[in-house]
Amino acid sequence: MENNVAVQRTISDQRLYEYGTDMGRKLEAYLRKIPDMENIPIYITLYNSSSADATLPGKFIADGYFTGRAGQFAKNTEQWVL
Repeated sequence: MENNVAVQRTISDQRLYEYGTDMGRKLEAYLRKIPDMENIPIYITLYNSSSADATLPGKFIADGYFTGRAGQFAKNTEQWVL
């Protein structure tokens, strides 16, 4: 809120991807510290929600599958077709 007026800001998918992958790796490292989680596969997705007036609710921008200490994020290239 700025001066009691709601402000909507747009963040690029690239910026969200960079921030999300960084936070996702931190989440994966945190989960690995929990007892018995060292060898459990972890799947993390990054989702970008659309504005309330958008036709589609949002989209997945990336996902990561981590097994043990191996894994990485990959950008999602799927497209909606109407």
